[in-house]
Amino acid sequence: GITKPSTVWALIGQRGLIHWTMQEETMHAQRYMDNVIQPHVIPYFTCNPTKIFQQDGASSHYEADVRGTLDTNMEGRWIGRRTVNEWPTR
Repeated sequence: GITKPSTVWALIGQRGLIHWTMQEETMHAQRYMDNVIQPHVIPYFTCNPTKIFQQDGASSHYEADVRGTLDTNMEGRWIGRRTVNEWPTR
């Protein structure tokens, strides 16, 4: 049979796994915002103001709405492409 694509996303901190989710659909920017950033990343980092969020250069992470939301909610506290805390692609 044909296997559906899956994406596993994990929020890992200094003391280990904080949260993980698996999406059976291909991850795109809106799904990333709805299923990862809004329900998990923003609340966790709001409650932990000394922590810094790091993401890689995946296309869904780099979309303008994602970067804008992170800038609005976690200004200067996230690492990624084209941010104050630049992280190289892949």
